Amino acid sequence: MKPRIRRLHLGAAVLCALHAVFVRAGDAGPDAGDAPVVLPPVRVLERREDTHDELHGVSVISARDIERSAAANVSELLAREANVNLQSFYGSDKKAALDIRGMGEAAGSNVVIMVDGVRLNELDLSGADLSGLDLSQIERIRVVRGGGAVRVGDGAVGGVIDITTRRAPAGALSGAVDAQAGSYGMRKLNVYANGRGGPWSLRLRAGRSDSDGYRDNSYLYSRDGSLELEFAPTGRVSAFVRVTRHFDEYGMPGGLPASVLSASGSARRASLTLRDGGRTDDSGYVAGASADFGAFGVTSVQASARRRDNPFIFCDDTKGCPESPIRSARDALQIDHHVELPSTGSRAHVFGFGLNSWSGDYTRFEGEEHAVGNRRISGDVHSHGGYADMALRLGEGVTLKAGARIDRFRSTRLTEKLSLPSVPIPVPPFSMPCASCPPYYAEAEAPSRGSWRNHARELGLSWDATTALNVFAGTSRHFRSPNIDELALASVDLRPQRGRTTEAGARLRTSVGAEFSLTIFRIRIEDEIHFGPEQIGAGQSVNRNYPVPTLRTGAEFQSRWPLSRSLGGVLNLGYVRPRLSGVDGDIPSVPRRTVSARLEWQALERVQATLAARYVSGVRDGNAFDDPAPSPPLASFTVVDAGLRWRGDALAVSASVNNLFNRIYATRQYSGQLYPMPERHFALGLNWRF
Repeated sequence: MKPRIRRLHLGAAVLCALHAVFVRAGDAGPDAGDAPVVLPPVRVLERREDTHDELHGVSVISARDIERSAAANVSELLAREANVNLQSFYGSDKKAALDIRGMGEAAGSNVVIMVDGVRLNELDLSGADLSGLDLSQIERIRVVRGGGAVRVGDGAVGGVIDITTRRAPAGALSGAVDAQAGSYGMRKLNVYANGRGGPWSLRLRAGRSDSDGYRDNSYLYSRDGSLELEFAPTGRVSAFVRVTRHFDEYGMPGGLPASVLSASGSARRASLTLRDGGRTDDSGYVAGASADFGAFGVTSVQASARRRDNPFIFCDDTKGCPESPIRSARDALQIDHHVELPSTGSRAHVFGFGLNSWSGDYTRFEGEEHAVGNRRISGDVHSHGGYADMALRLGEGVTLKAGARIDRFRSTRLTEKLSLPSVPIPVPPFSMPCASCPPYYAEAEAPSRGSWRNHARELGLSWDATTALNVFAGTSRHFRSPNIDELALASVDLRPQRGRTTEAGARLRTSVGAEFSLTIFRIRIEDEIHFGPEQIGAGQSVNRNYPVPTLRTGAEFQSRWPLSRSLGGVLNLGYVRPRLSGVDGDIPSVPRRTVSARLEWQALERVQATLAARYVSGVRDGNAFDDPAPSPPLASFTVVDAGLRWRGDALAVSASVNNLFNRIYATRQYSGQLYPMPERHFALGLNWRF
């Protein structure tokens, strides 16, 4: 429930209580005396988002959950959800990937992250960059495991993470200032301002975040800003424009031998790549509109554009430290329409359809842009698709959901080399490079092109067995096309992967506010894309399709319950068994078991404490399939976070300790080289609302 609605319910309860007092006092007459009237306490429970007719395992993280989480960043917050595993290099949101249901090293391409309806995933292997998001700006996060292929399309294999940022509330002017300071030189400041006047509303945000990082050369300094203007002349028509800008500079400390986990703290914080780093300049532009046509449904249109520059430095003993630029651009258009029709039950039938189109350009230089001999890899991708889905009410409490999508994907990849023109000479070899002529990029390899038609489907049933219990089962088909980086170093027959997810589960929501859900699933993928040798254990490593299917089976259990009037608990369990047919051992970088637990204690009326723990089982080395003698797996670990928060009418103060028991661990390892995660660290925060 949003805070505004909760206050309305509290106000209604107070008015009812006052009304009862006055009625009893009036009916008692003059002989009743002045004895007080004691009413039983009224408990107001937070209403969670309704997910009763979903065909997939769903988690919803509200703004209230975020405030009380004691999480250090967005990726750590999401890693507490069942079967969501964090793959982190540096302990920050930069270069972090979120794996849903055991996608492993390709999680950045098999999990789609959306922010306010715009896809955050990049065109290359870098995945989605969460470093431009701060927890204080998020209103809600919705995690849909195994779903989204019909609506979202390409890459929605493990699932979709849908993030919604805070909107401008009602009122002439409001805002907030959020400041934090903590270990490793961490300093954050975010300022929000919102205003509404008549049909217009405006939202502004400016923020900065600086951290020296846990390890040497793991700094991250970022600046963010956004502006959103909305026009809603009536309750049925609205339009908006939004501009965002993110800039950061970061270091890349590189991997260390696995032995550092048992060495001194200074050894774990060391870096062997003190000059490696990069910067990001990311601009986003979105415009949209929606119209409610009453019985004819609601139509929404959204157009977006993104421009991103990401130069980086990888030092090499033979080539020095040249800056290698990466530039990408993406333009997208989405049109959706849904309509509700009366049914025989209490809920309406829902029909929807939509069209979307996006295209992207990508250029990566393998050294200095203007250095003769430098290689340039460039490409473009185009995706056009459409979907139709429906939710039919077959009877009271029974819903049939079905959907289909068709998608056309085209890509072109060029590899060029910066060369000097040749001039003819009268003696052999009859030509020589012209040192005074301007260099030009010439084709170094034959172009690579691909064009594929992909399909997604979904079919399932949801049944409200009782008012508290919902049972569901469904099957869905999904796909993923190769990205630009994969096409740049690929086998000649690289093609899209296709798969099917089958799942079933139950949800229980009790009258006292407890919630429980259990989902079991099976994912089978044909032609899964991976980076590795032609035959497992031998051959040249390139991006190719697995020659045999992959199979992931598992389950998720989620629960939330009130232990007492002041104490609440959350427990999430995840299990996945990721296998490659005919190959011994799990798919690398996938933990079989993840567990997270959280206790929330309302110590006083305005004071709330949180204790959160996360366990991740051991994982195979990321290069386990490539190495003839693979390195030992990463060990399991448990991390505990604690937080304390005081909330006043306009001011809130928070304190948190992350990795409370100073666990020494890592989440990524390649051929024995791993990336140590931060040790115990602290943060103090101040939030002022006006």
